Amino acid sequence: MNTRNIVEFTLSVAKHNPSIETRQLTDLITYASELHKLYERQCNGYYSTRAENRDLKCEENILNSVRDIANAIGCNFYNNRDPRGLPIYLYFPDMIGYNDILSDGGWHGIGVPIR
Repeated sequence: MNTRNIVEFTLSVAKHNPSIETRQLTDLITYASELHKLYERQCNGYYSTRAENRDLKCEENILNSVRDIANAIGCNFYNNRDPRGLPIYLYFPDMIGYNDILSDGGWHGIGVPIR
């Protein structure tokens, strides 16, 4: 984990929502890391349908948790399923791309770093 990325992420989010809790930030980083691993497995292929179904259910649960945190801190999020980039980008109402996240594709969002 790159400490500089964590600090930059924390400061960027705190600029938009000073009342964010440390636990919410650490949860987002954990979820981003888990999604990244999951998307790497999807990209490399599965050895069984059971493993694929397990990952799909896990992805659904993680994205629901990310959605809950995003709602709690007052932002939207973009999910990038390409393992070459960050899996979660946050968009606050005062940011470019907030109203059209899908066409923005993470360009203007705050990327949640991975471990």
